[in-house]
Amino acid sequence: MATSPPTSDDLLPAFGHWEKRRRSSSAPPLHLHQPLPEELTTLFTPGKFSVEFPGNTILARVNCPSTVVAQFVVESPDHLDRFSLHPCLLSLLATPLSLVSDSYTLHCLLMSLNSILVGSFVNPTKARRLRFDGGAKRPVHHSLILSLLHSDHHRFSPFLVSLGYPQMAKEGVTQEEEVVLAEEVDNIRVITLNQPRKLNVISSRVVYLLAEYLERWEKDEKVQLVIIKGAGRAFSAGGDLKMFYDGKKSRDSCLEVVYRMYWLCYHIHTYKKVQVALVNGISMGGGASLVVPMKFSVVTEKTVFATPEASIGFHTDCGFSYMLSHLPGRLGEYLALTGARLNGKELVVAGLVTHFVPSEKLPELEKHLMSLKSGDENAIRSAIQEFAIEVQPDEESVLSKKAVIDECFSKDNVEDIIKSLECEASKEGNGWIGPVLKGLKRSSPTGLRMTLRSVREGRNQKLSECLRKEFRLTINTLRMVISEDVYEGIRAVTLDKDNSPKWHPATLDKVEDDKIDLVFQPFPDDLELQIPEKAECRWSGKFESTPYSAMQVTNETS
Repeated sequence: MATSPPTSDDLLPAFGHWEKRRRSSSAPPLHLHQPLPEELTTLFTPGKFSVEFPGNTILARVNCPSTVVAQFVVESPDHLDRFSLHPCLLSLLATPLSLVSDSYTLHCLLMSLNSILVGSFVNPTKARRLRFDGGAKRPVHHSLILSLLHSDHHRFSPFLVSLGYPQMAKEGVTQEEEVVLAEEVDNIRVITLNQPRKLNVISSRVVYLLAEYLERWEKDEKVQLVIIKGAGRAFSAGGDLKMFYDGKKSRDSCLEVVYRMYWLCYHIHTYKKVQVALVNGISMGGGASLVVPMKFSVVTEKTVFATPEASIGFHTDCGFSYMLSHLPGRLGEYLALTGARLNGKELVVAGLVTHFVPSEKLPELEKHLMSLKSGDENAIRSAIQEFAIEVQPDEESVLSKKAVIDECFSKDNVEDIIKSLECEASKEGNGWIGPVLKGLKRSSPTGLRMTLRSVREGRNQKLSECLRKEFRLTINTLRMVISEDVYEGIRAVTLDKDNSPKWHPATLDKVEDDKIDLVFQPFPDDLELQIPEKAECRWSGKFESTPYSAMQVTNETS
């Protein structure tokens, strides 16, 4: 493999086709040998490209920062052989970008990589560019430039314009705008969910970055502790509902993010390094799936937890059909069906989190954890306990209503649960049941039926089985196999906010058992969520290696 950096002359043969097209267009001329900005060379150091071959895909990666810049699905193994032996590509992959001295050479290098990957080795109908920011597709060279310059795009605006990218500076991502921030301090890593104005919702970009960071850090022997927190007044309000609503327009447009999220949930539950979640605000639905499985989860008086999915025609997902089903008594059914909120104290008492720390002490706790420079569980537990306080639920807490909850939510079906609650509501001291009944009767009948069955099945299922089941339910729900309720629920609650959804079917007795059976039916083996339960292939089963990836390529190029 070549080790010296190529010059623009070396790269022009592979670059020729693109350059000929540029000259025939209205693109501005390139300035030969314009010096690279000094800051740019430091960003690239050590900056070598690398290429990986997981399954039937090709990943082109630049190592500083570690970012996948291109991803392709290939038709047969011989494509990989030809790809790996191509001398010009090997030269590109071996080039330390910090040694590229002028902008024209850099531009040629980027165009050549794009040309070689797309034009020489992969059937264009099978080529699939990595989707950034919810699915926007950009050429590989644009993605690379954006990835490498994201730390401060304003500084490089003149440089990008001179290369013929007048819009790229506007599309760059500053650290303040990036949806997930990652900080590396000695042997500790800190993740910050960074969309405070959107309550740190979980988008496709968030899922992708979380998976990338967590895999890299688990494999890094130096990393001992991972801390996750949220910016602003929320930890995370859960999935990006607008993203799902917009996905109604095209079949399976959200399949990739759903697959990646549930696959990630399994790895969060089984992570090999100690994780600490610092939760000082809203933590709902999928957002709470980044909290409850952690070895240590710290909440405050500002923490609010809920799993409200059933009310909008969805189901309790992201592993919560497993987690809620293992709570004492029938508390899991209660939380899943009603979407009831728990505060920080209640979360500790219920066993969903490990510690309660007053919010004013949380920054000091984080600083103390960082100073430990240790992943020893006992040391971390002791450090948290120095700041934690013992808590008991308030007198009016739902946790003090265990007897009634166990009695009512043990009934066979939702209709009987509601009847039991109506009976209990007439008894003295049970005024709290009124709002519960009102919420249940306002919720999607289909969502309630799916959720109750899913949580109850979870009692006898392993985590992996629950996640596979939830994947089927989610995909079938988004495909509107039996109802459009989820889209109507999102519209009524989140978009139009009229809180007047029109459910179909409108009542529980109209929801047919065979329709519910339909959404629980297993998929063919290769279309199930691929959970890597064997240690030797722990990080396998990614979306890229599934038939869904190729299907999506076909849909995008047809």
